Amino acid sequence: MARYLYLGPRISSELLEYIQKNKLLPGYPNLPLLSRLVVERVIWEVEEGKIEEIGEPPVFLLSWSQHYIKKIAERIFEVLEEVREVIQETGYKILLIVGAGLSFETGMPLTRHLKYILKPMNFDVKDYEDMKKAFSIISSLESKDKEFKERFISYLKQGLKEGKIKFTEAHKIIIREFINGKILEILCLNWDNLLELLYKKITGKKISKINREGKQILKDDFLHCLWKFHGDVEDPEYKWIYPGANGRVFPEFVKYCQFLINQKKYVLCGLIVGYSEQDEQISNIIMMIEQNFELFRIGMDMRLFNKYKKYILAPAAWILPQIFASDR
Repeated sequence: MARYLYLGPRISSELLEYIQKNKLLPGYPNLPLLSRLVVERVIWEVEEGKIEEIGEPPVFLLSWSQHYIKKIAERIFEVLEEVREVIQETGYKILLIVGAGLSFETGMPLTRHLKYILKPMNFDVKDYEDMKKAFSIISSLESKDKEFKERFISYLKQGLKEGKIKFTEAHKIIIREFINGKILEILCLNWDNLLELLYKKITGKKISKINREGKQILKDDFLHCLWKFHGDVEDPEYKWIYPGANGRVFPEFVKYCQFLINQKKYVLCGLIVGYSEQDEQISNIIMMIEQNFELFRIGMDMRLFNKYKKYILAPAAWILPQIFASDR
């Protein structure tokens, strides 16, 4: 990426002007960020030999970036209409999977931002390999594991107290649709408890949650709960899954997922929001869902946008209100 990296800011600026001039994405939040993501992806593809270099670099880089923007705009329109139609069908229930992208929109850190929590713990993290080494040490030392959890929980509480972390419209819609039964199950892969706090704020009750392996679950019935496979700030004594480690899926959920596939009461569809899909264990669950139901994805990952046709490249806080607009 070194050869054309210096052109990134210039091409991003020109791409932003192109989007605004042609009114390709009306209402889209943070177009500068989108422009930067697209240009970075194009530069990476050129460096990897996936895009042929024809003509002067600024010209073909901008041309390919414009091509991407057109695809993004068309995809949003086409898939948005499709997911609306599916979700609004009578009887459809949603299996929702949410990842770090959803929490990031509230002000929570992504994986790469955890280096700022690790630094006071004497871990100098420069890249993802450093991150994995740091968390490998943390997971092996009880004192470090406890310290990281305490620091993360403190970061979350302080952020909420100071208003730096705020519930987004996406969180509000998810809880609303969970309460009214449109969302049947939530698989949350984040440590934070933002969904739980919002549910409690709205209903005055604790959300039904399974955050530990081995819990007894009902057979041949719908659980309608929040599943947290990777750890929970409300249960720091239980093992958290850290970056670089193998993921975790409770065996109970695999059995329950099979029950959902075989049941006849509801027609189901899957919706993934803000998840990178780089964990093999979770990918196996996603594969089970995708093989048996309609599956849609929402996020800001150019890699996944290229991989899946039913991927909407947009912030959840902007797109979810449009998906569930008729339910208001």
